[in-house]
Amino acid sequence: PINPEVLAEVHAIQQAYQESRGPSLLDAHRQSKAKQQQDKTAEDWKWNRDKNLDDGRRVDKNALQMVLGGASTELKSKFQSGQR
Repeated sequence: PINPEVLAEVHAIQQAYQESRGPSLLDAHRQSKAKQQQDKTAEDWKWNRDKNLDDGRRVDKNALQMVLGGASTELKSKFQSGQR
């Protein structure tokens, strides 16, 4: 059996210690993740085919058109079309 006065003093010391430490790292991480999720869902991002489809493209469309510009007509003149 522990003296109730000593037990109350120990609890007061523990409570003061917990209040002085602040939130744990895990709690802080969870709060930041929750805030990031709220921010992510809050911003209204709409996918645009013309803009977003070309974002990861490594070859510029205009440069590709310049390189292959007349290739289709030249190939048609050199090879037969598929119809006989």
